[in-house]
Amino acid sequence: MFLLQVDEEIQIKLLMPKDATALTTVLCANQEHLKTWLPWAVEIPSVSTYEKEIIPSWLQKFADNNGFEAGIFYKNKLVGMAGLHYIDWRNKTTELGY
Repeated sequence: MFLLQVDEEIQIKLLMPKDATALTTVLCANQEHLKTWLPWAVEIPSVSTYEKEIIPSWLQKFADNNGFEAGIFYKNKLVGMAGLHYIDWRNKTTELGY
C-alpha cells in the first residue's frame, strides 16, 4: 500500500473501499465547485459504486503500475485527492489530477 506521511497532520494514501462514505461526503459538499471543472462531478456516484467498483478499480490501477488515485488526509479526515491517471512508460508521461 502507498502511504506518504507529509507531516504530523497530513498523509497521502491510497483510498480503500472503507473510505467510500467519506469520499462521497466530500464530493457532494463540493459538487457545485467541482462540476464547473470536472464533467463527472455533475452526478456524484453513490457510496456503493465507489465502494464496490471505483475504488477497487483505482487499487487495481496501482497494482498494475499504471497510476494511482490517493486521498489527502488532514488530521485523519479526507480533504482531497491527488493522482496519476495513466502512466505512459514508453514516453515517460502522465496526467496529474487533484
